[in-house]
Amino acid sequence: MSNAMKNRILFLIMFSFLVSNVKAQWVQTNGPGGGLVHSFAVNGTNIFAGTAGSVFLTTNNGANWVAKNNGLPVQGIRALAFIGTNLFAGTDSAGIFISSDSGQSWRAANNGIPARTGSITFV
Repeated sequence: MSNAMKNRILFLIMFSFLVSNVKAQWVQTNGPGGGLVHSFAVNGTNIFAGTAGSVFLTTNNGANWVAKNNGLPVQGIRALAFIGTNLFAGTDSAGIFISSDSGQSWRAANNGIPARTGSITFV
C-alpha cells in the first residue's frame, strides 16, 4: 500500500472520530413575537422572520427582535426573499411588498400581478 493511500485512510479514520463526537446545540431565542414564523431571510448579520403578524429583524443572532412593518398590511407574512439588497415579502392576501432599506419601510410591488385572494409564497 502506498504512503498516499495510508495517509488517506488515516485521515478518514481521524475525521470519522471527530465527526462522531459533534453534537448540534440549539438555544431558544427571545422571539420573534407576532405568532407563527412562516419564513426567514438572511442578509449578512441581519436575520428577518416573517410571522403571522409582521416582519421582525434581529442583528444579534436572535437575542433581540424588532418589528419592521412600516407600510406592511396587517395580514401575515408568508414568505421573505432577498434579491440583491431588496427584501420581498409575500403576504396572506395583500400581495407582494418590497423594502430597499432593510425593512425600515415597505411599498406594494403588485404591478402586473393579477388580484388574488390566497397567500403569496416564494419557491
